[in-house]
Amino acid sequence: MNSIRRIILVFSMLSVAVSSRAQIYDFRNLSVEDGLSQSQVLSLLQDNRGALWLGTNGGGVNRYDGTRFEILTHTEGLADNVVFSIAQDLDQKLWFGTKSGLSVYDGHAFINYTTDNGLPSERIYKVLADRNGNVWVGTAKGVAIWNGESFRSFEFNDSLMNGLVYSMYEDSRGRIWIGSFTNGALCYEDGAIKIFSRNQGLRDVRIRCVTEDAHGSIWLGTSDGLYKVTEGLVEEVQVPGLKDEQVSITGLLLDRQGVLWVSTYEGAFSYNGKTFTHIDENSGLASDNIWTLIQDQEGIIWFATSGKGVSGLRSQRFINFDADAGLSGELVYSLFEDRRGAMWVGTEDEGLSRLTYSEDSGWKVDPLNDIPGVPSGQVCSMEEDAQGRVWVGVRRGKVHIWDGKNFSTSNFGLEALNGEDVYDITRDRFDRMWLATFHGVYVVENNKATKLEIDTSLLPEARNAIYCIYEDLDGSMWFATDQGAIKNNGKSFQHFTKKSGLTDGRVRTILKDHEGHMWFGTDEGIFTFKDGSFKSIRQSNGLSSDKVYLMHFDRRGYLWLGTNRGLDRINLITLWQTDSLAIRHFGKSEGFLGVECNSNAVFEDRRGAIWFGTVRGAIRYQFKDDIINKNEPHTTLLDLRLRSKAFDWKDYADSIEARTGLPYNLTLPHDMRHLTFYFEAISLMAPEKVRYTYMLEGLENVWSIPTEKRDIAFPYLPSGKYTFKLKACNSDGVWNKEAVELGVIIIKPPFWQTPFFYIICTVAAGLLILSFIKYRERRLRQEKRVLEEMVDERTREVVEQKEIIEAKNKDITDSINYAKRIQEALLPPANLTSNAFSESFVLYQPKDIVSGDFYWFGKKQDVTILAAVDCTGHGVPGAFMSMIGHNLLNQIILEQAILDPGRILTELNVRLKQAFKQSKRMTDTRDGMDMALCAVLPSENKLLFAGAMRPLYLYRGNDFEEIKGNKQAIGGLTEDEFAFTTHERKLQSGDRFYIFSDGYADQFGGPAGKKFMSKQLRKIMAESAGVSMEDQLTVFHSAVQKWKGNEVQVDDILLIGVRY
Repeated sequence: MNSIRRIILVFSMLSVAVSSRAQIYDFRNLSVEDGLSQSQVLSLLQDNRGALWLGTNGGGVNRYDGTRFEILTHTEGLADNVVFSIAQDLDQKLWFGTKSGLSVYDGHAFINYTTDNGLPSERIYKVLADRNGNVWVGTAKGVAIWNGESFRSFEFNDSLMNGLVYSMYEDSRGRIWIGSFTNGALCYEDGAIKIFSRNQGLRDVRIRCVTEDAHGSIWLGTSDGLYKVTEGLVEEVQVPGLKDEQVSITGLLLDRQGVLWVSTYEGAFSYNGKTFTHIDENSGLASDNIWTLIQDQEGIIWFATSGKGVSGLRSQRFINFDADAGLSGELVYSLFEDRRGAMWVGTEDEGLSRLTYSEDSGWKVDPLNDIPGVPSGQVCSMEEDAQGRVWVGVRRGKVHIWDGKNFSTSNFGLEALNGEDVYDITRDRFDRMWLATFHGVYVVENNKATKLEIDTSLLPEARNAIYCIYEDLDGSMWFATDQGAIKNNGKSFQHFTKKSGLTDGRVRTILKDHEGHMWFGTDEGIFTFKDGSFKSIRQSNGLSSDKVYLMHFDRRGYLWLGTNRGLDRINLITLWQTDSLAIRHFGKSEGFLGVECNSNAVFEDRRGAIWFGTVRGAIRYQFKDDIINKNEPHTTLLDLRLRSKAFDWKDYADSIEARTGLPYNLTLPHDMRHLTFYFEAISLMAPEKVRYTYMLEGLENVWSIPTEKRDIAFPYLPSGKYTFKLKACNSDGVWNKEAVELGVIIIKPPFWQTPFFYIICTVAAGLLILSFIKYRERRLRQEKRVLEEMVDERTREVVEQKEIIEAKNKDITDSINYAKRIQEALLPPANLTSNAFSESFVLYQPKDIVSGDFYWFGKKQDVTILAAVDCTGHGVPGAFMSMIGHNLLNQIILEQAILDPGRILTELNVRLKQAFKQSKRMTDTRDGMDMALCAVLPSENKLLFAGAMRPLYLYRGNDFEEIKGNKQAIGGLTEDEFAFTTHERKLQSGDRFYIFSDGYADQFGGPAGKKFMSKQLRKIMAESAGVSMEDQLTVFHSAVQKWKGNEVQVDDILLIGVRY
C-alpha cells in the first residue's frame, strides 16, 4: 500500500513545473577577491552578533562582518583548515567540525577535542547545539553528545551502523533528526528512535540535509532525491528542471515566507507549494555547485558554493531581465502591457521582446526578431489602440503596428512621418493616437495623420522636439519639450517656462497625480503645479539626482522617479498631509542593478508590479517582496585604545570582559586621556550603508551626526566621569533602540586640580594675603604720618597761594567791573530810543561781565541813526573792540556828519583796519565786527540800511522782508576799498523793524539741545505784531531763557526793535 501511495505521489509531483530561468536576482557574491580565504565554502552560520561564519575546504574559517573577512586557521589554533560544520551554543561559543577534530572558540582562543576526549571519530561532519544546551556531534563513526562537561556516545549508534553522520536537525517539537549515510534518517525523541530507511520508502538512504516546513512536515535531502515525511509517511518529491536524474540534494531551508529552498549541484530551487523556481548562475548565483544554504536574521539567503565563494540573495523585490535572460537587447527604452497581459519590451538596435507569464511556468521571454516586419531599430514608445493593435514608435523609421499576427508600417498619409523619431505614443479619450516626434506633434484619426501646428513664438522650428504627451482629466494635452512644457486645450496654447516657475530647459515627462496636481520631470529635478504656482524638488531636497528621466504614480500613493542614479520613491500621502518629504532611494545596494533609467520607460502591470527600463535591461519591482529591514544592526564595541594603540587595561579596570577584552569601570590618571573607541555594526543587507552615531556622556549631551566611520578618537579629555554610548542604523534607517555603552570611565585630575591641592592653595593664599595686609597696614601707617606732614606743609602753601590768587582775582574783577561801568556809560540810555521812536526796546544780555556786543544811537541834523554791533570775541577782548568801534562811530557820524549807512560802514572799515594797523600784508589778523546800521529820516518817512554780515527784518502788517547786508565784516580781511551798500525803504506808521547780533539765534537749548535758529526768531516776531514794544522785550527775553534752560549762554545777546 505504501509503495502504491509513493508511486502515486511521485507521478503527482512530476506535474509540478519549473519556471523559466529568465530572471536575474539581487545577489551579493563574495569570493577570494573580496578577502575570502578559500573559494570552496562547506559550511555557514550567522552568530548572535550578526557575523557570518564560513567554513572552507582548506582555508580555515572566515568571519565576515559586511566589510571585511577575519580568517582563523590552524595557525590560530583551529583543529584543521577543512571545516565541515559550524554551530553556536547557548553560551555563545562557536563549535567547528573539522577534518581533524572538534574546535570550540570563545572569541579569543580555541579548545580542540579528538578521540582522546571521547569522540567516535576526528572527522566531524555536523555539529548541532540543541535548545537544552547539549551539543550533538556527527562524525564519520556515529554521534557523540557534549553535556557541558564531557562527551558521551549516542546510545543508538548501532542503529546508525556506526557509520557516517552528515546532517542533524532539531525540529519544532524538540526531536533530533539524524541523517546517516548508511541507514537513512533517525528521529530521536524522549530516549527512543524511529528509523526512516528503505523499508519506510526511501529509495536513497544517504541523508545529506533535513528541515521542517510550516506544516510540521520533515523534508529529507539525499544524494539521489528529495523526500517529505508527513505523520510518518514518506513521499518522494521530484524536482523538475534537473539535468542529472541522480543529483544530490545538498541543502534544505524553509525561509520566513514559508518558501522551501533546495540546493543542489545544479543550482537552487524555491518551492512555494505549487511551483519550483530554478535559480542558477544565469540568475546571478556565483556557481551552480552549492554545498549548503542558510537564511540570516535580515532575510538574506546565503548559498555556499564549491569554487566561487558564497552568494547572498538579498531580496526579490527587483527581478532583472536582460540580454542574457533572452531580451533582444540590453538598453530598454520602452515598456508596455497589452490587453492579453503580455509585457512588451522595446530595446536599442535589436527591436522588441515579449514576456508572457503563467502561474505554472513563470515568465517566458520571447524575442520577436524572427517575425517579419518587426522593428529592428531603437524602440522608443508603445501604445495599444482601440482595436487592440500595438503601435510601436521607433527612431528614424515609420510607426509599426502589430495586429496580433503580423507587423505592418504606415506613415498615415504624411511623408513627413517617414524616418521620423517617435518618442511617445498616447491614445486620447476619443481613441485618437498622438505621436510625439523630433519635429513636433502628429494626431492620427481614421488612419490619417495631421500635424498639430504649434505657434513658433512658443516653440521655434529648430527646437520643436516633443518627448512626452499627457492627456489630463479635462481633455487638455500636455507636451514635454526642450524649452519647458506646453498645454493645448483644443483652442489655444499655453507655454510654461522659467518665467512661469518651471524651467527653460528640457522637460522629459509629465503626469497628473490623484489629487489633480501636475508633475514635470526635468533635468533640474521635478516640479509640481499646485494652487497656481510651481514648486520644485531637487537633489538638494533629497533626490538622488536632478536628472529625472521617468515618473510613475503607483496604486499605493507613491511617486516613483527614475534618474541616472537609480530610483527615488516619494510618499505623496505624507507630502500632502504633513508637507514633508519622505524619500526612499533604490540603487545597486538595494538590488536595482540597472541603476540608470531611460526616459519614460516605466509601466505598472495588471498584477501591480512596476517595470522600469534601464541601461541594463528591464527590471520588475514587486511590492509584496519589498520588505523593510526592521532588524537593528548588531552593534558592538570592539576595542578601546590608548593613544590609538592597544593597551592592557586590567590594572585600571574593575574587570575585563572575557570575549571582547573591554574594561568595566575604568579609572585613569590624568596623563591617560587620549582614548579611541573602535566599534562595528553588522547589517549584511547593505553593509556599506550602515551609519553610526555616538555620544560621550559627560563631555557632550547630544548625539553626533551619523557617520560611516567605525572609530572615534577623543584626545585631551579633561578630568571627569564619562560613559561612551553608540547606536547604528541599517540601510532602511532602522536604528538601535538601546545604545551600546562602555563606562564608567573616570579620568582623575592631576594633583594640582584636586580639592586637597585647592585647600592647600587656599590656605597658603590666605596666609599670604593676611601677611600682605599686615605689612601694608604698617606701611600705610608710616606713609600716613609722612603724608600728614606733607599735607600740612602743602596746605600752608596752598592757603598762601589762595590768598595771593584771591587778591589778584579781586583786583582783576574790580578792573573788569570798572570796565563794565565804562562800557555801560558809553552805551546810550534805553530811554533815548524811546524819545526818538514811538515804541522801541533794547534786549542787551552780555555773556560775561563785559560784552563784545554794543548798540549805538545818535541824531544828527534830522537823521536818527541806530546800530547793533557784534565785535570779534566776547568778554574783555570783545569789550575793548566795542569801545574802539563806539569811538570810531562817534567820529564818523557826530564829528564828520557822514549820515549815509553804506558810507558809514565803509569809513568804519578803513579806520578800524588803521586802528589795528591792518594791511594787505597782514592778512592773518581777523579782528573786526559784524554790524546792522540804519538811519531813519522822519521828514521823508524813509529808512536807510547797511549791514556787515547782519540783516534787518522789516514787518508791515503781516508782510515780512529781510534786508540782507553785505557778506563782508568790518575790519578783518575786508579790503580797504570795499564799499558797503545802502538799502532804502519807505516807512509807514506801524511798521516794525529789528536789528540784532547772532547771539540770540545761536543759543543752544530746547529738548534736543539744538540752536534757537533765525526761523524760530522770525516766528516770534511775526506772532508779536499786536504786542507793544515794551511787552515784546519781555516776550523775547522769556523765550530765549526758556530755550536755554540749563544750558550755558554761548554768546552775547543783542536785539533792538522799533515800531515807527
